[in-house]
Amino acid sequence: MAFLDKTLQKGLYSKDWQERQNAVKETEDLKTLKKIALTDDNWLVRSEAIKKIDDEDLLEEITQNDKNIDLRHQALQKITKLDKLENIVLTNDNSDIRRSVLEKINDKNVIQHVATHDTHWWVRRAALAKIDDETIIENIAFIDKNYKVRKAAMDKIPYEKILEKIALRDEHWVIRKLALERINNSEITDQLAKNDINWEIRKECVEKSNNINLINDIALNDENFDVRRVAVQKVKDHDLLFKISKDDTNFLVREVARSRLH
Repeated sequence: MAFLDKTLQKGLYSKDWQERQNAVKETEDLKTLKKIALTDDNWLVRSEAIKKIDDEDLLEEITQNDKNIDLRHQALQKITKLDKLENIVLTNDNSDIRRSVLEKINDKNVIQHVATHDTHWWVRRAALAKIDDETIIENIAFIDKNYKVRKAAMDKIPYEKILEKIALRDEHWVIRKLALERINNSEITDQLAKNDINWEIRKECVEKSNNINLINDIALNDENFDVRRVAVQKVKDHDLLFKISKDDTNFLVREVARSRLH
């Protein structure tokens, strides 16, 4: 027995990582396993030690600090105490770990805090997916700094009045365009046709509009030739069409106007 112990000790402190790994498989000494899990310079040896550790204080320390992300995940999967899981999701420096631990957390306050305060957009979005509170969802849809999170929030909003505000206010054209697809208010689409900074949105709104005065104005004055072209296709005023056919700076717009004069 003494011979085996000496052999085991020799293996645990061998310069060969495979010998250390094999020795870890044989040892049951928790103090030794903890030391190896924290300090061995080879991640496969540390991983072998983690497999034999159930001390959640130590597992949390590994999840928080190990330089190898796979070992952090390995340790995390063995943690069951909610206070430790919540501490990890609130304080861990790795966004992938924070996102993964969310799967184990159901506390609404913690989830809402993560959804509104985490520094990484994909962690906030993952937390948002677990939220049903309409007020929180609407708040995120308006103020989150990342458009992908705002989109995820918008996708959970069923109310057209809220979607109208998003279509008018969001800073990202993709969000405004997606919101536009879900609303039927002609006043909103006319506002966007006239004022949106993105020409594709203005064009789409012109296509939807039946406001003759607005269409005439856009046909004459929009800065984008393709928006003017679409508007001209809906112009009925002969004098206006004649003016555009003569004066518009773009050949295609002039040609559309000429075609509608015949």
